[in-house]
Amino acid sequence: MTGPLSTSVATVCHQLATDVGPEAAGQLRQIADRLAEPLRVAIAGRLKAGKSTLVNALIGRRVAPTAVGECTRVVTRFRYGPADRVDVVRRDGSRHSLPLDDDGMIPQRLGVPASRVAYVDVTLTSAKLQDLTVVDTPGLASADTRVSARAEQAVGVSTAPFDADIDADSASEVAAAEAVVYVFTQAVRADDVRALEAFRDSSARLASSPLNALGVFGKADTLVGGAGDPWPVAGPLAQQQAALLARTVSDVVPVVGLLAETGEAGRLTAADRDALHRLSELPADRLRLL
Repeated sequence: MTGPLSTSVATVCHQLATDVGPEAAGQLRQIADRLAEPLRVAIAGRLKAGKSTLVNALIGRRVAPTAVGECTRVVTRFRYGPADRVDVVRRDGSRHSLPLDDDGMIPQRLGVPASRVAYVDVTLTSAKLQDLTVVDTPGLASADTRVSARAEQAVGVSTAPFDADIDADSASEVAAAEAVVYVFTQAVRADDVRALEAFRDSSARLASSPLNALGVFGKADTLVGGAGDPWPVAGPLAQQQAALLARTVSDVVPVVGLLAETGEAGRLTAADRDALHRLSELPADRLRLL
């Protein structure tokens, strides 16, 4: 989060730290250190809402598995590092390292019971992560109440009955996010609104406003069948949802998650391009048959 304002605030924090008590000085130095780190964004939403697909688009690599597995049931932090590395951080602070699987993704099995996992720490060489740390959270309102509790704590809910097995360190890891991107599908539910309002209330100490949260209407391509254009439907629907969530998000943006992931994560190869080019030259009746 480098910039003139951040630099000025950090300078003031360091100057004041010499004139206050030890406790206040520590808090000031913590603020200054945080300003020197990348912007931290939490991705929240229900299971199967398309969170992991959006995460892959944001980090520029297809690393977060989109199928439900052990790794989708815990908080996962993606940050920049000199080498690709996956560390499962246990609640006692110890780490268990794993290699990426054959497809370059986080393994579905973590090798540690989920109940003992604080979070998964993933460092990648992706240039996009030099200025951005992305925190992927478990799905809200899932069939697994423990998974839902993790997600509620991750977006900052302070009044919900959280999973008591999550320690303060892992909870603060995601609660410290400066912003949240809330992913939902075609209908905003009552608890979606409650979760966003709770995030806003819990971050009041940061003078937060709807600018801290953005709604993403994922899977916009599923609104229409066949080869129909989804955007004439997605645009007005996103506007309706933005009006419904006006107290908690700055806007609602329709997104075709798979297209974003394909484009940003380099999934479209030269061979794919050539195949699409050949298909485009076929007669319309042949394309319909295919």
